[in-house]
Amino acid sequence: MAVAIAFALAYSYSLALWLVNLYLKDPLWWTWWVLIVPVAAIVAFTVFFMGWIGWVMFSASKKRREELLRGA
Repeated sequence: MAVAIAFALAYSYSLALWLVNLYLKDPLWWTWWVLIVPVAAIVAFTVFFMGWIGWVMFSASKKRREELLRGA
């Protein structure tokens, strides 16, 4: 869960830097939304899913963890 949050922060920061430093100076910078939006959505979904799995693992009771590990 912590890794997912750290990755999301690092990805968001680097994407913002990339946009500001490289593409906002170009007159057609807005055309990059075709690539940025789908990739950002895929990354966001993946990070959310990883974080959710981490939260479920972290917040499960000891009895529930044992049930899940046994496959019951």
